[in-house]
Amino acid sequence: LLLRSNDQEFSRKNAILLTELGSQEIPIFLELLVSQNEVFRKVAQEALVQIGRDAVPALLAVMEKRSGDDALSKEILAIFKKLGPAGVPMLVTNIKISKPEARKVIVQALTFIGKSGLPAAISVLRLDQSKELKDVFQDICIQIGPSCLPELFLLVSDSVPIAQNLAEETIRAWGG
Repeated sequence: LLLRSNDQEFSRKNAILLTELGSQEIPIFLELLVSQNEVFRKVAQEALVQIGRDAVPALLAVMEKRSGDDALSKEILAIFKKLGPAGVPMLVTNIKISKPEARKVIVQALTFIGKSGLPAAISVLRLDQSKELKDVFQDICIQIGPSCLPELFLLVSDSVPIAQNLAEETIRAWGG
């Protein structure tokens, strides 16, 4: 009720208070995120960004459950973009525990975050040297495009073989 005011500033202040309660309030914000009211959606988006990476699993679950809802996907991808590199470790962690359909959503989210998320993603790859993650990161780099080349050129001489392999295969996929 406190969040459903048409006064955006009033709703925003109440949302900030709720974010201090942490992740237990995520369902409320997810409900508002699918509201027809733009003020509610904006307040929910700001609150979920404030909650941060703890909101990532719930956001992915909603995207997966409502995969045909382009408007909702757009709202959630905007949240991931605002989270930026801070959300990358949680997104990457979910790659390995999610169903294949959810992995597509994660790839889409990481691609939407873009080049700024690559250092965090590569750090995770160095720790968890699985082919599955390498393949996902290669897809992301290809979707982001050649703006990734500076990061990839640095990886060619990386001390971790799977990071080298990621760089070499991605550069080759672009015809380099």
